[in-house]
Order: sequence, then structure tokens, then C-alpha cells
Amino acid sequence: MKYLHLIRQQQEANYNRLLPQEVAGQIEIYVPLQAALDPNKTQDEKARFDLSPILSELHRADGLPLRGQLLGDMADTTASQAMDRAVQIILLQGPAGSGKSLTAWHVWREYVTTEAKSGRIPLFISLPEFKTAALRSRGEPGQGLMECYFDKYFHFDDNVSSVIKLLQRAAPFLIILDGFDELGDKNNVVEEQLRDWQSSVFVITSRSGWLTGGDVGTYIAPRSGMLSHLSMSVVFR
Repeated sequence: MKYLHLIRQQQEANYNRLLPQEVAGQIEIYVPLQAALDPNKTQDEKARFDLSPILSELHRADGLPLRGQLLGDMADTTASQAMDRAVQIILLQGPAGSGKSLTAWHVWREYVTTEAKSGRIPLFISLPEFKTAALRSRGEPGQGLMECYFDKYFHFDDNVSSVIKLLQRAAPFLIILDGFDELGDKNNVVEEQLRDWQSSVFVITSRSGWLTGGDVGTYIAPRSGMLSHLSMSVVFR
């Protein structure tokens, strides 16, 4: 599909423009974070695990990542056993400065800088940058989140809305939604803006405390119930 080729080509060509300068230096010395499935156990060494195995799975296109067997080695066996379905939404929560955005940029960079372009194509979307679109309800007048994103960072000869409809059906993406808490208001972005991207996997980052227990089900997991999700709290390495 020509649009997939264009996206890959333009991400590689515009690497320096897409990757923020403040991130470029930090990412060279990136160290994988640890996480806990229970936000109350981030200080419990037995409940913590390395994020690397999970991150390495994100680009796979032969099915959704993070099935129960991958989580089976994690200390929180109750949560692990509950994951009998593949996960399509990953929520990373952590304190300011803990490395959530850097981790997300690392996942994006690993794909863009590798020669073998296969699997899911990562799209890094800063939610506060597209705040108006991200807070828009489904069907509300105006450009949607993905239209605004593709309009700003990619060039297609065809109408961007038409291109998006083709991409939704044709390709699995890894859609990174960074800075959920920076929207200021809560909105189920996946449900309202990304419901039609069902072959994609989503990684959402948010500051700890912004989402309560009930909020995760309301604003992260789609109300349609079609997608399963995994919530993790990141900790300093």
C-alpha cells in the first residue's frame, strides 16, 4: 500500500524534526524502566518487572501482543491469570519525570531507525499538542485527532480523510498517545476518536493520580467493550 510506504519514508526522512531536541539527547542513554501492575506495589521489588519484554512485543503484527503467557512470569499472578485475552490498550502511569514519554519515544525510535521495516508502524501523538481534537466527541464537527495529526506531520496527494479510511482497514499501527493528563479534561480518546482503528495497539501515558480506579474503565477502556487493556505503573530504574 503506497500510503504505508509514504508514512515509513516520511518518518525516516523527518526523524530529526519529529523527535524533540530535548528527547534526542536523553534517548541515547535510555535505560528500560520497571513497572508494577498494581500502582500500590511500585516499591515492592517482588511485584516489579522490567518493561523490556513488553516493549519488544509492541511492533509485532502477527496478532495483538501481551497474551497471558507473556504476563505469566510477572509477580502479580492474579493480574496475570486474568489476562486470557490479548491486550490492545496499554496504560503507563507514573510520577512526573519518571520516564513515561521517554519510554514511548524509545519505542517509536526503535522502529524508525531499524532497517527492517516490518510489523506495526508506530505513530507518536502528543495529546496536548492536539488538545481540541482529542477532546472532541465522536461525530462532533471539526477535524478528528488523526486528521489533525496526519495533516501536520505527513503529506499525501489525496484527501487526508480518504487516506485515513484506507489506513484503518489496511494496516496495524502502534498508536502512542502521550500526555493524557495534560489534556486538562478527561475524554475517552480511544472510544471517541480511534474506535475504527481496531487492528491497532494503543499505548497511553498519564501522570499518576490523574486517573482514579473508576476512571481507567471510563476513559481508557472503550465503552464498546471490544478491546481489553492493561494498566501498569512505571517506576524509576
